[in-house]
Amino acid sequence: MAAHDAASGEGSVWSAELNRRQFLGGVVLGAGAVVAAQLPLTRVAAAEVPVVLNPAALRPDVRIRELIAALTLDEKVGLLHQFSVAIIRLGIPQFRAGTEGLHGLSWLGYATVFPQNTGLAMTWNPALMQKVGDVIGREARAYNSVDARFNGIDIWGPVVDLARDPRSGRASESMGESVTLAATLSTAMARGMKGNDPFYYQSIPTLKHIAAYGQEASRTSYSANATPRNLHEYYLRVFRMGIESGAANGMMTSYNLVNGKPTMVFPEMMSTVYEDWVPGGYGNCAYFNVTDAGSPGNLTFSNGYYPNSEVGQAAAMADSIKNGVAVMTPSDTDTPSTRRPIYEALARGMLTGADIDRAVFGVLMVRLHAGDLDAEPANPFKRLNKRNALTTPAHSAVAAQAAREQVVLLKNTGHILPLDKSLSRLALVGPLADENSTDFYAGSYPYTTFIKDEVAAKLKGGVNALAFTRGLNVVGLQVVNGTGTPDGKFLTTGDTPNASLTGSATSSDDPLAQFYDYDYGYNNHLLRSVAHDRYLAARGAGNTVVADAGPPGYESPDRSSQQWTTDQNLGIVGQSGNTVSLRFAKSSGIVSPTANPNVFVNASAPYMVRHDGSASSPNQQFQLVTVKDGIADAVARASSAPVAVVAVGDQPHLTSRETQDRLTSPPDIKLPPHQQQLVDAVAAANANTVVVVVGSYPFDLRTIAANPNVKGIVYTSHAGQELGSAVADVLFGDYAPAGRLNQTWYPGLDALPTISDYDIIKGRRTYEYYDGDVLYPFGYGLTYTSFRYRNLTVSPASSRNTRDPDVSVGLTVTNTGAVASDDVVQVYARYRPSAESRVEHPKKQLIGFQRIHLAPGRSQRVTIVAKLSCLAIRDVSRSRFFVEPGSYTISAGRSSADADQLVSRTLTVTGDPIPARDLSRATPAGDFDDYSFTSRTPTGLQADVVPTSVSEDDTYGILVRTAGAWVKYADVSVGRRSAGITVRVSNPNPSATKVAVWSGGPSAEQDGTQIGTITVEPTGSAQTFVNAGADLARPGGRTADLYLAFPDSGMIVKWLRLGAVTPATSAEVSITSNLFSSSAQTSLGRARVRIPATIEQQSASLLLEAPLRGTGVVTGPPTWAVTAPGGGPTTLATINSSGRLTATGTGDGTVRATATYATPHGTIAAELTVTLKNQTVPAGTEAEAIIIRSGHDSRPRDISWGPNQFSRFGAIDQHRGSLMLSAVTYPFPSAARPVTFELTDVQGRPTALAEITASAAGFIEGQTSGNNNRSWNCTIRATGVGNGDVHLKATTGNGLSCTTRIVIQGQTDKNAFTARHEAELFDASGNVTGAPSNLRADNVHGDDAGLQLNRIRNGDWAVYRKIDFRGVTRADLTLRYVKVSTEPATITVKADDPVNGTVLGSVTVTGDHDLNSVADYRNPLYRWRRTTVPITALPGVHDLYFVFEISPAIPDTDISNAYGAVAGWLDLGINWFRFGHRR
Repeated sequence: MAAHDAASGEGSVWSAELNRRQFLGGVVLGAGAVVAAQLPLTRVAAAEVPVVLNPAALRPDVRIRELIAALTLDEKVGLLHQFSVAIIRLGIPQFRAGTEGLHGLSWLGYATVFPQNTGLAMTWNPALMQKVGDVIGREARAYNSVDARFNGIDIWGPVVDLARDPRSGRASESMGESVTLAATLSTAMARGMKGNDPFYYQSIPTLKHIAAYGQEASRTSYSANATPRNLHEYYLRVFRMGIESGAANGMMTSYNLVNGKPTMVFPEMMSTVYEDWVPGGYGNCAYFNVTDAGSPGNLTFSNGYYPNSEVGQAAAMADSIKNGVAVMTPSDTDTPSTRRPIYEALARGMLTGADIDRAVFGVLMVRLHAGDLDAEPANPFKRLNKRNALTTPAHSAVAAQAAREQVVLLKNTGHILPLDKSLSRLALVGPLADENSTDFYAGSYPYTTFIKDEVAAKLKGGVNALAFTRGLNVVGLQVVNGTGTPDGKFLTTGDTPNASLTGSATSSDDPLAQFYDYDYGYNNHLLRSVAHDRYLAARGAGNTVVADAGPPGYESPDRSSQQWTTDQNLGIVGQSGNTVSLRFAKSSGIVSPTANPNVFVNASAPYMVRHDGSASSPNQQFQLVTVKDGIADAVARASSAPVAVVAVGDQPHLTSRETQDRLTSPPDIKLPPHQQQLVDAVAAANANTVVVVVGSYPFDLRTIAANPNVKGIVYTSHAGQELGSAVADVLFGDYAPAGRLNQTWYPGLDALPTISDYDIIKGRRTYEYYDGDVLYPFGYGLTYTSFRYRNLTVSPASSRNTRDPDVSVGLTVTNTGAVASDDVVQVYARYRPSAESRVEHPKKQLIGFQRIHLAPGRSQRVTIVAKLSCLAIRDVSRSRFFVEPGSYTISAGRSSADADQLVSRTLTVTGDPIPARDLSRATPAGDFDDYSFTSRTPTGLQADVVPTSVSEDDTYGILVRTAGAWVKYADVSVGRRSAGITVRVSNPNPSATKVAVWSGGPSAEQDGTQIGTITVEPTGSAQTFVNAGADLARPGGRTADLYLAFPDSGMIVKWLRLGAVTPATSAEVSITSNLFSSSAQTSLGRARVRIPATIEQQSASLLLEAPLRGTGVVTGPPTWAVTAPGGGPTTLATINSSGRLTATGTGDGTVRATATYATPHGTIAAELTVTLKNQTVPAGTEAEAIIIRSGHDSRPRDISWGPNQFSRFGAIDQHRGSLMLSAVTYPFPSAARPVTFELTDVQGRPTALAEITASAAGFIEGQTSGNNNRSWNCTIRATGVGNGDVHLKATTGNGLSCTTRIVIQGQTDKNAFTARHEAELFDASGNVTGAPSNLRADNVHGDDAGLQLNRIRNGDWAVYRKIDFRGVTRADLTLRYVKVSTEPATITVKADDPVNGTVLGSVTVTGDHDLNSVADYRNPLYRWRRTTVPITALPGVHDLYFVFEISPAIPDTDISNAYGAVAGWLDLGINWFRFGHRR
């Protein structure tokens, strides 16, 4: 199969030197004339030939299309990875998609840390969320200013996933359970990230994770089976506002599947996201989707959607790109992991150049608005840097405001709060009182506040008035049942924290042998040294244990220092009484009590404690000796104080986080047992107890809430750097709490179905559908004052459902108390049908809210506006949103609870109701109205029937999971005469199944009448479908509720239809896949990937299917036969009963595969002719497809980390430069298949612009390891005679060919005075010592200057060939440069030779930074400057050498993970230079 360059690029005639003005800031209208576009200053390649364009090219979309047409295929493919390549010849820098920014920047170093997302949502304050987003965007720009390659401005956030279940591991990342709340707040945050410029973006918000991502258990393999209403009303709808409004410019797909389809390829990505939401639509928008980490590789691994093979990976990549995913994230910085499968997909015809163009358009359009394609920094946000936009006082003020506003007051009996600052004594106890934990997505704290310190600061008596204890047991660990000297000894730390623990202490009285035991439940323990106040961790040299760790999640100021796994987390294993063994988790999971131990003490001196042991290791049993009873200590302090405050909660890296849900087993969603006991004991000792819960999610606090001695309960998330100050402000009344819960707090897990069930309607989840008692309702939160609501109005009071007006709800709010405070006004709608509705509506639905501040006695008129369409439900019978007519109660209240609704009015909606359901046409079975929900699992109930994907198209059928299940189709129009029913169905069971059809109910016990029975014969596979039918007795009336009842599990129903049952009359044979066995549940055929009717390898197979045309019925699955084309027998192939056609390997030729169905009236048959090739040679010998690739996959030798983005792709832009290309054939061979190369001009004639200099087997794209001799490589070299395009054609021995376009530029003389010369476009480089240089063209010095020449070391030189000074002898040289350190650097300009050439002039430059200054080292400020110096010009054409002399004081080092540091190669950078006439 031939592969060609992108279709959109063919036929475009470009000048020999591509004019950067078209793409980078302006349009050339004629020689020397430039008209500014949106981007004012232009950037031009040397010796450009002006291109005259229509003024319409000023439009951004036209500019991007012109740019795409100019790109080579290789360059386009290089843009589709998270770390995209630089396109040096066009000045397009590297680009990183993906900087984590959930509640502040993550993993880059110091950054402002806000409360967790769940806490931010508890502010219910969109204006504040916009401020938070603005800080995140500003700080992203600050980091981008020091290393734009790695510190990208594409922010992965906000998170929009809904918190439908309190067990979800990533609930802390969610904005809550309400679509309205989460959508409004995330959109506001995205707007803040994006900035307020009308054209330029501050950063690029990317919402995550679409869709229905709600659990960590099996997160890359589970399918979130969501009914159409759940999917569209809940899991998708929450993303709509952010995308439709343009606040966000992308989304991240989730790891999971939705109804059996991976989210990268699920059909709603196109039909809903792009077609309905994204402004401009796919291929015409400033928007792109990105995969979550490692994808789309998941499609071939844990998703199991495509086979785990090279061709399967190509199909996964093709399917994702066709479905609107443009940026891939496999293998982190390893861009070849994306390019390789894309190339195979292109070679095999799974992708076309047009597909690549559509994907690239959105990426480039977003980058245009980000200022990434500017020649000069026109984006105002590029003025931000680490000195003016990182952890500033203003940012800290926003963090403090957010931390205060998110605190929720849950209980305040007797107005115990606020506390009196003049208390003579206050008891403060609990493990969270002096801890401030980060979660995985927090940055490094610039500073930290603790509850203990801030409370002490509030008390007039200071620390002397505070009685503090952690309330933790202090324990010693004594070796028992041991061997050698350690037996009977205690574990002890060394004199310094970084010393390894040993088993050598003789007593636990020594503080070095004492440890605080933090018990967070679920067998999660942290041990903290009493002597050093540091945590034990499995990180010492030689697998030893040290007491030198911060809490889990600690980050250093260096990049990528986050702890993905915890090495502090200990589990108790093999416990018998107080005898225990220990295991460090060293992972993101929880240690099972039955796991083997890994902690032991060496039997020989110096008796090191190690963490790499096993059950057979010596000295691995310990007596747990309680040195101090923490609860008793807490009680002693609490009993002598007027008030006791207990600080408890979770550790966000242990009990629940990414990769780990909260367990259903005890303590499930309660506090850890030790903390519960601590609260109970303190409350028993002090009748004025206040509990502060610091947590990531709702807790079951029933016993604490009911305890009369617990007078107050305060809840806060892990609120970032200002946690301590915010809690103290609330406790003492310096701030009146007004946070509101963003989730329902359930009274335990018995109220909930299993976490893996995604139907919030049937499963009765969230405030909208939960109908049981709650601990605290959604929207709940107390204040220190009281408010009165009155005079509620609704305008308009009535509307037809064919319109979508703004509904304005007004009310007056008065602060009737004595304390100035915020209030959160919440407006809810409740449907009251005028007639019985067949649709279950939410019990209540939040439609708007507003946070206000009122002084005592003051009133404010509040107006909340919502669209009428926010009341719409998904009408599954017509696949559309619909506002059902009837009366809606519009109420304002303090929470979602009925008792908290204070004022209300009625909104009347008129119009036509949902019509009776029409099943006379084939209707997707997944569009049901109701179903049985009885299946019990160990973790709760789940659905008996779920929507599922089917192999034939993008509709959803139903999968029967439980025998006895039923589905309901309500209000079906049945007509006046009896009819029949036809279903398309699979039955993988070994015997026939009889599906019962009922009217009025699913059984006689449920008031139903059976009106028919459909017999379904076995089909073999769950994805092999037949049409089966039955006559029906006519139900009474014009409409009826119809039910299908299934006696067996495993069946899939694709569609159903009411009407006469007729025999099938025709079918067809198609190719499902050439990859799968007959039991496969997915296929290439339904995934927009074309499979030819050809078997091209010896003894290979095709999997065939025989879909029926129309709705006629058959009596069973087809029978298969393979014959010669004329119908006689054949020895060339066989076929089995599942349609698997296999070549016998005896010869080439053609065969005919026939599928025959039996029908009630006879038989029908369909056939397909299949060609067999290459059967007489071993499989893999001959090629099936070919493509030409350029660029090197390997990193440069001097780059030990980071993105390998430094190669050129598909172009030669250096004078007489060379380019290696690889002809890759598929299937990927064990040894290269020879090809012949031909180089021509674009018309196919011989070309003088370039020549082939080498052709031989070799590494793919010049790799230095792996894939040895598996491609046929060709090196072409520009001859230097001119610029233009050439075509390279590769042809295999069996006649397959591929042609690709290569751009040749930079070959002609360059007028020294008519153009600005881009420094990165050097023609060659070296060092005066003869050593190679490491000069690079990248944007490591920040993104305000595009690409730069950098990584300059002493003696390096760069040459710019064929610079024509004409007859000029006196000139000026202007440089735009960056110099970091105060150490000098000299640039000498020589003609024709870097050592012996004529010196034309020189310039010495210095910077501002002191190499010995920690502040300068950590936070360099890259100041781009210009300098102009006189030079002596040599008339005529010369090669111009820039020779660099660097101070020896500059360290000769590469950039390190302490990035931004003044590393040697980053000390000097050159952006551009130009010459002027000097008089």
